[in-house]
Amino acid sequence: DTQIYTPWLSPMFRNMAEWLCWLAETLPEYRLRIRAHPNHPMSAQAQQIVQNTRNMKLDDSPNMAEAIDESIAMLSINSSSGIEGLQKGLPIIAFGRSVFSSVVNAGYYVFIQKEPREYTRNAISEIIRGKSTLNRVAQTAAVSRIMSKQWWPDKTLAEKLEWWLR
Repeated sequence: DTQIYTPWLSPMFRNMAEWLCWLAETLPEYRLRIRAHPNHPMSAQAQQIVQNTRNMKLDDSPNMAEAIDESIAMLSINSSSGIEGLQKGLPIIAFGRSVFSSVVNAGYYVFIQKEPREYTRNAISEIIRGKSTLNRVAQTAAVSRIMSKQWWPDKTLAEKLEWWLR
């Protein structure tokens, strides 16, 4: 996630390698698929962490939609991929500020917690047990807020207006 380099958006980590190390230490018992940013190659340091950490592997899904379909949750700093996850009702564990983190209960917000490791472990545990405390209405509201304000380059003016006028 390129937002990791912005301290206001990513108050916990300065680079991806730092975040991946934190995840490996915090969640050693869970399998984590790491997906590279589509427009920015993964640093050699981050690649090394993924390759040398037993519970991590690089995601080889052909696209984000398939990666989401094969997941039970998404961990993100601040990413537009989180929006795709929210649209599909996937629990999002956010480690940074995003357009959806201003909506209460739309995601798990690690970056504001006093005990981020414990909070993250508890969130994962809830999700695995099928007891997520996230609110689907809040997730839908977050997505609606984003879609009404954002201009997607692949949408025509007619498609954008159709969404607004629905």
